[in-house]
Amino acid sequence: MLKIDYLKNHPHFIPLLARWSFDAWGMYNPDATFETVQQKLTNHLNDHCLPLTVIALRGNVPIGMASLRVSDGCDHLGPNFTPWLGSLFVIEQERSKGVAGLLIQEILQKAKDLSFSECYLLTFQKNLVKYYESLGWNYLQDDVYNISPISIMKITT
Repeated sequence: MLKIDYLKNHPHFIPLLARWSFDAWGMYNPDATFETVQQKLTNHLNDHCLPLTVIALRGNVPIGMASLRVSDGCDHLGPNFTPWLGSLFVIEQERSKGVAGLLIQEILQKAKDLSFSECYLLTFQKNLVKYYESLGWNYLQDDVYNISPISIMKITT
């Protein structure tokens, strides 16, 4: 059985989620360490304010995560670019089973509940732009995060 819940209710999973995050995106931020990623996740133990993280659980085993945060490293775009879907991750053996879509739905519903009318994301993988477009996201522009090319997308909640 698949369940989406807040990291706030499962803080013991922070080290695992930090490992996923660091392994997936640490290369894009040369200042990141496993410890700093873990510390950032401790700030996500919320369910009524940003930042927050939701996790997908199959039984009691985490299989994915997604976050909603004020910024995702694109502060140069201005304060109107908020909030951001970030850290969307699903373990390999659970991919292509709709888990990412459920995590995104939960994040977008929370953004709407918090009175945000739109949400943004960035992706380092050009091939994911079509996937996000299939979920209703609109491509905005290409940009650079540190030295890595990214695509920025937006959706109305």
